[in-house]
Amino acid sequence: MLNSFLRGLKSRAFFQPMGLAALFFALLLVRRSAQLFHPQIWAEDGGQVILGFIQHGWRSFALPVNGYLNTSSKLIMGSSLMLSSLYCPLVSTLLVWLFIIGVCCAIALCPTWLPARPLIAIATLLVPCDPEVFGIPLYAFWWASLLLFLVVLWSEKSSDIKWRLTFVLVGGLSSPIIFLITPFLLIRSLVLTPKRRERVILAAAVICCFIQSLMLRKTDVRGITKLSSLRLILPKFLGSYIAGNIHHVSDKTLWFTAGIVLSLLLATLPFVARQLKYWFLLGLWLGAMFFSAARVDLNVIHPQLAGPRYFFFPFVLLSWFVISVLFECDSKPLQLACAALLTAALLNTLPVLSRKHSDFRWADHLVSSSHFDHYQLPFTSNGYNTWYLFLDRAESQKLQNWGLINAHSWPAPKKTFPYRIISVDANALATLSSVDKRLLSTSCIVDDSWRGKDYDRSKYPGLTVIGSVRTGDADQGTLTVRLHRGDRVLFRTGPAVAHQNISVRNVRGFFDYAPSAPDWILLEFSNDLLPDEFTVVFSDKSSSFGEWSAAALRSSP
Repeated sequence: MLNSFLRGLKSRAFFQPMGLAALFFALLLVRRSAQLFHPQIWAEDGGQVILGFIQHGWRSFALPVNGYLNTSSKLIMGSSLMLSSLYCPLVSTLLVWLFIIGVCCAIALCPTWLPARPLIAIATLLVPCDPEVFGIPLYAFWWASLLLFLVVLWSEKSSDIKWRLTFVLVGGLSSPIIFLITPFLLIRSLVLTPKRRERVILAAAVICCFIQSLMLRKTDVRGITKLSSLRLILPKFLGSYIAGNIHHVSDKTLWFTAGIVLSLLLATLPFVARQLKYWFLLGLWLGAMFFSAARVDLNVIHPQLAGPRYFFFPFVLLSWFVISVLFECDSKPLQLACAALLTAALLNTLPVLSRKHSDFRWADHLVSSSHFDHYQLPFTSNGYNTWYLFLDRAESQKLQNWGLINAHSWPAPKKTFPYRIISVDANALATLSSVDKRLLSTSCIVDDSWRGKDYDRSKYPGLTVIGSVRTGDADQGTLTVRLHRGDRVLFRTGPAVAHQNISVRNVRGFFDYAPSAPDWILLEFSNDLLPDEFTVVFSDKSSSFGEWSAAALRSSP
C-alpha cells in the first residue's frame, strides 16, 4: 500500500501547475500571512536598498548588500518603488510572493533528478524553522538560491538550456551560493554528456562568481565563526531538524536527535553510493551547513529565536534528500524510517508555523515626512524593533512622489503625525537635559493623572520621569502638556501599545497614535502644520500586561 501511494505521488499528473500555484500560495499564507495583511519594510531593504535608490537610482544595482550583489531583491524593491513608493510594502510583498510561488513551481515541474517533485516543493515551504525568509522582498535571494540547486540537479536527459542559464544568472547575481554550486557544475561538465551544454552553464556560473568576488572585495565582510563552535554543526543542523523548536529543549536532547538523523543518513549510504545525484544532494547539504557556519557563530543561532534564516538551506536540502530516498529505495524499513523522520520534522514545524509583527505604518510616515526638515522614517529589523531611514525634506518629497501610484494620483493618508521620532543613545540621557534646550520642561504640565514612573523607575540628572506605572501595568491615566512647535519630549512605552495614545487637543489633521518605544526616544513636535502653541495629551487606557507609557521632561528649577 505504501508503494502504491508513493507511485501515485510521483506522477506529474497528480498536481497541475495552476493547482500547484494555488497550493503554494495557501502555504505561504499559512506561514507569513502577517506580511500580506500588514506589509512592512524590513532591515536592509530600508537601510540600504531604498536609500540606495534615492541616492543613486538604478545605478544602486551595482552596490553590494552585506557584501554581495543581490539582484533579485533589488529588482523587486526597485520595481515596487517605480509602481508606488507610497504603497511599496504591499507592492513588493505581492511581487516577492509571486517570485516564491514561481520558484516552488520550478522545483515541482523542472526536469531534475528529484523524485516526487511537487511533494519536495511542498516540503520546502514547510521547512522546520521560523519563516523569517518567507514572503518579504529582502530575502528573495534565499529563494533565488534554490534555483541554483535545481541547476546542479538538472537531468542530463533534458536538452533545455535557457531555463538553466536563467536560473544561474538570477541566482548567481543574487546570492553567494553561486560559489557553492560552481564546483558541482564543473563535475557535471566533466562526467556528463553532452559536455558543451554543461560547459556553457559552467561558464555562466564562473562569470557570476567573478562578479560576486568583486562585490566581496568592495566590502569588509568576514565570517565570524569560532572554530570551537564547529562542533555544534550536528546538534544545530541535524538535531534541530526534528527537535529544535521544542520549548526549552536541552542540548543533550539535540545531540540525541542529531544521532538519530545521522544514523538514518549513514543507513542510506549503501543505497545512494552508486548514484551521482545523491552525492550531489549530500554535497550541497554539507556545503550549505559550511556556508552557514562560516557566516555566523553557531553558538548564537536558533531555528526559532536567533538567525533562523541560517537553517533554511540545510533543512531544505535535508528534506529533499530524505524524500528522494523515501521514494526511490526498495527497503521498506528504510522507507518507514524516512517517513518517520519527515513526520517528526513536520511536527517540529508546528511551533514555528507562522509569525506576527508590528505595523510601522510606512505610508503614514512617508506622507508625514515631507512636513519636517528632517525625518527618521521607521521600519523594522525583526518585526518589533525599529530601524530608521534618515531623510531630509527634499528626499522625503522625492520618495513620496515616486511611482505611477503616488500621493498625487492615488488617495494618500490625509492625516500626518504631529511629531518626528529621533532615536536617542542611552548614554546621552544623563546629559540630555543640559544640552537640548528644546526639551520640554515640567513647568509645561497642565494635568498629570499618571502620577507614576516608567516600569524601571528610571532616574536621570536634570530630568523628571512621569509615567503611568504606579503599582503595575494595569494603571491608567493621562499626562497633558502645553507645547510650542519644535518642542521635544522624551517618550517610552512597554512592549505593547494597542491602548496607548498621543493626541493634539482641538487640532485636526493629526493621527492619534503612540509609537512603540521599548527604549527612550525623542518626539519632536515640529510638523509645519502645527500651530505655534498647542496642547498634547499622552494617555494610557490599557489594563493589559506590558502596556504602559512614560515621558521624561526637563526638571523645572
